[in-house]
Amino acid sequence: MQAVVIDDKNPRIIYSTGWYSADGVHATDYNQTISISGDPSAGFSFKFNGTSISVYGSIPPNNTAMSMYTLDTSTPATFTSPNNTGPYKSGQLLYQSPALSDGEHTLSVGTPDTVIGDASTQFYFDYLTYASSAGNGTTPTSAVSTSGSGHSKASTVVPAVLVPCLVLIAALGAMRYWFKRRRRAAPTITPLMQETGYLTETSRSPPPQRRPVH
Repeated sequence: MQAVVIDDKNPRIIYSTGWYSADGVHATDYNQTISISGDPSAGFSFKFNGTSISVYGSIPPNNTAMSMYTLDTSTPATFTSPNNTGPYKSGQLLYQSPALSDGEHTLSVGTPDTVIGDASTQFYFDYLTYASSAGNGTTPTSAVSTSGSGHSKASTVVPAVLVPCLVLIAALGAMRYWFKRRRRAAPTITPLMQETGYLTETSRSPPPQRRPVH
């Protein structure tokens, strides 16, 4: 299992109305983005394949917010952030699920009106993490892509097949070039001729010499 990080701006998160952003305001927020709501009807949902999920947010000074978490059809769990009398706090764990069966799950997050709606109370959602299913894990990232796996496999297979073929073609070409040079360098053998105009003894004997008559 690998931990996958999902930023609050990831399109896999489905938001209801009532949210706004304060991006780039706090450098300590993940990717310097944050989604905020003071609307009691606001919420979001997220589907994932894995065995656990966690939600993180930020708590500004003098702010207390309540959030409610429903995993699949389980009983909702409620978290109320403590009143922060200090500086702005990022990366605060708001919810941690129990161990889940490996498979698809849906987390629904709401901001009930028991606290949300007060002038000094807003819910700051930063990011979530989940333990991905075996075979679906990726390196932690703020934008998890679920497409392009076929292209990555093809880009691995093509070089593995193409490179040996190119090496074989180059070897055959080199052998063909070597045989041509060897054939051109071979000497041409021509029969030797005697000054008398007759062929050598290997092919024909000269006529017999006549004796002088006394």
